[in-house]
Amino acid sequence: MRCNVSNHSFTTPVSFTARISLLLNALVWSLPVFFIKYLSYSFDPYTQNFYRSLSATVALFLYVWLRKREELQRVMGEWRLFVPPAIIFAAAQILCVEGIYKITASLAAILERGGLVFVVIFG
Repeated sequence: MRCNVSNHSFTTPVSFTARISLLLNALVWSLPVFFIKYLSYSFDPYTQNFYRSLSATVALFLYVWLRKREELQRVMGEWRLFVPPAIIFAAAQILCVEGIYKITASLAAILERGGLVFVVIFG
């Protein structure tokens, strides 16, 4: 039985490149949980969140400054719009890291992916 979606068939063979891309994607998405657990023996959750957020902020700021400078200057005047999502993001990161400190990395990775259910329900 063939089912075509967007001109692609479900019975079409999957290329080697597609398989490698999906494998690398799974690896990249799973690494943070393991690094958080590994670093939990050396840092408390708040210190770890601070450095993770700081490094992400610097990297993203440099990217936007170099690639989308006009858009950055336009939205800098609307910084108040970013406060509620930033608070939610910070709370989610703190709770996630706190949780990873208290359970195994593999269970944390599984539970973290369970958030997809809430995205579907509330999205």
